Amino acid sequence: MLQSLLLQSLTRQIETYLVDPKREFATLREAVNEPQEVLELLEQLVARMEQREREISAKVTNFGQTAKDLGYPPVMVFIDEVTALVAAFDNKEHKQFEKLLRKLILKGRALGYNVVLLAQNFNSERSEEHTSELQSLREIS
Repeated sequence: MLQSLLLQSLTRQIETYLVDPKREFATLREAVNEPQEVLELLEQLVARMEQREREISAKVTNFGQTAKDLGYPPVMVFIDEVTALVAAFDNKEHKQFEKLLRKLILKGRALGYNVVLLAQNFNSERSEEHTSELQSLREIS
C-alpha cells in the first residue's frame, strides 16, 4: 500500500517526505530513518507550515480559498511503522514527536499538509499508555 501511495505522490507535483524507521525503503535517499532526524524533519515541516499559514492569511481575498488555489503545492508526510518509531523515542522525544505530529495533523490539512500514519498493528508494539495516544492521533487524521 505504501509503495503505491509513494509512487502516486512522487509522480505528481506533491512534496513528499517518508519516515522509515525500519529502513524498508533504504533505496530512497530521501527517507528519514533515525529518531532524531525524524524530530528535526517534523520541526522543519511545522515551521514551514506555520509560515505558509501566515502567507495564506495575508493573500486570501475570497472566502473558501485554499492553499492549492493560491499556488502552494501539497505536502505529503508518510510515517511508516509509526509504532516502531515511537518505541525508539525516550520520553522527552516522544512528547516532542506527539506535539509536532498533532500540530501537523490538526492545522495541516487546511494548509495543504497531509500526514499518513502506517503500522502493521497499532496495538502491538508499545505499552498500553502509548498505544492509546497513537489511537487518538489515528482518529484525528
